[in-house]
Amino acid sequence: MDVYSDNAIVLSDFFSVQSSIPLPQDDSLKLLALGVTKSIAVKSGISSETEVNKIFKKVNSAFKLFGATSKSIKHRSMVFGPSDYSNILAANLVENNQFVNFDINFSLYDDLIHRHTNPSGADLNKRILMICEKSIELVESLYQGETRPPDDIIHVTSTGYIDPNPIDTLANNRKWYDTIISNCYHRGCNASLQAIRMGHDFLKSSMYNDFEKNKSRIDIVHTEVNSAHMDIGKYDPMNVIFLSEFSDGFIRYSVRPQSSIIHNGLNGLKILSFSQQLIPNTIDCSKVSTASPVFLLEVNTLSYIYSIKKHFKNFVVNLCRKVGIDYDKEKSKLVFAIQPSGAEYIKKIGKMLHLSDEQLYFSKNVMYEYGDMTSAGLPYIYRDILDSDDVPRGTKVLGIGYAQGIILGGIVFEKV
Repeated sequence: MDVYSDNAIVLSDFFSVQSSIPLPQDDSLKLLALGVTKSIAVKSGISSETEVNKIFKKVNSAFKLFGATSKSIKHRSMVFGPSDYSNILAANLVENNQFVNFDINFSLYDDLIHRHTNPSGADLNKRILMICEKSIELVESLYQGETRPPDDIIHVTSTGYIDPNPIDTLANNRKWYDTIISNCYHRGCNASLQAIRMGHDFLKSSMYNDFEKNKSRIDIVHTEVNSAHMDIGKYDPMNVIFLSEFSDGFIRYSVRPQSSIIHNGLNGLKILSFSQQLIPNTIDCSKVSTASPVFLLEVNTLSYIYSIKKHFKNFVVNLCRKVGIDYDKEKSKLVFAIQPSGAEYIKKIGKMLHLSDEQLYFSKNVMYEYGDMTSAGLPYIYRDILDSDDVPRGTKVLGIGYAQGIILGGIVFEKV
């Protein structure tokens, strides 16, 4: 084996867990429209059947105009989504000018559902504590049956920050006292690209410095609980998009030297190149802030789309050039993992890059099966590409993300 291969770094060992029973998209939209209606009605002091129905018509129209339908999303896992909801779908919110009491569990909005108060729902501190509790449980499931500690774990999330975090709890409970834990927080949909670069550089550094042992495995763990940041108090277009598209995702995978993959008879995605670009003058185009009761997402949609359209193709061409790929001549041979942040975005990017429907398959399928899991979305696509018999070894894979800033991120792999 040549020197380059000996020192190559790969992704492998993808494991995901289902955070909750998936909620069919049509049901989720109806339930959320009812929740938004009641929240606005309670906030406004309205309980007459006529006035509440007027609110519902406006809210329902907004969901039909701006919400993601079941054509693009089959179902979504939402840790804090409504459950046991069958009796509410065909019922009225108000009867005899009083709110109906339903036996439904939606812990973030318990007061609103059962006592018809507190339309804002749980405050941010309570939401974060709830995220942490559930994430501890699901991270433990991710590591079920795993006894060998990794050298490092990089925790990735854009939805739940707390210290100690769920990975610290895992390490403590398993007595993995020497595992180094790092964080890659609040980098949105691009976070997996940055976390992979961190893991790559941690491994490379250990190979060439004298102050630590050579590392053989660095895990990256994503805990995204977007459902904890549902704001059912408004129905502007951006919030309806958030409510109808975002979902929760839990996945882990490992960054390893290629030599260990070959030794263990595994397959993986060999890292060939990274790239990142801040699009000029887009700092105010998209922002996420830790407001209460939920994180606040602000997007200038037209400016966002225009900026991406203007720079995306050149970014991808330059990313490919770094590893000797002539994009325009070789694009038909490439497999793409495009950040699944909405079916329309995937379609628009596919058009910008002149891609076939087949080349968009993995991105569209993850969006359809899971919704927008923010930072966990790309790793789910990598997992599917790695598992697919239709993608042979030697195929070049392009992972492409975009996030607030606006920051474009890219990575080139080779399936090995």
